[in-house]
Amino acid sequence: GGGFEHVGGAVNLGLDAQMLDGRSFEEEDLNRDGVSDRWLPVGWGDHDVTRFQDGRDRFHAGHAQAIKIDHYVSGESGFKQQELFIEKGNRYTASLFLKRSGSSPVHVALAAGKTVCAQATIPNVSPRWKKYTITLTPTISRAAIPSRIRATSE
Repeated sequence: GGGFEHVGGAVNLGLDAQMLDGRSFEEEDLNRDGVSDRWLPVGWGDHDVTRFQDGRDRFHAGHAQAIKIDHYVSGESGFKQQELFIEKGNRYTASLFLKRSGSSPVHVALAAGKTVCAQATIPNVSPRWKKYTITLTPTISRAAIPSRIRATSE
């Protein structure tokens, strides 16, 4: 008989050109941190934040990932994935379906700790679901780099 080793999620997740796992945020929030279980919450600063899966006004399927920020003074709130490999100078294209009730921009960043390797800003997010496509070009190569999507007020 032959053998097969579970390497990098190839058996359960399949082989895929996509870098992100759970990119539709459809996985349940079993650990109850407010974020789909393939993602982790991230944030800092002086504000109140609530993260939740919203089934009321969703783009597709059962729910959408939502972030509600109240009493904003400073900082950022969002969610991230760990362990991505990026290479300096490569162009990475991301498509996001977003809607927003406020006027603050949405920032998407590739960051290693506090070092931002690449980022893009979507300045005017519509109050209705809309597709936004951005390109990120890292200034350094990194393995195991978190990607984060953050919302800030300016």
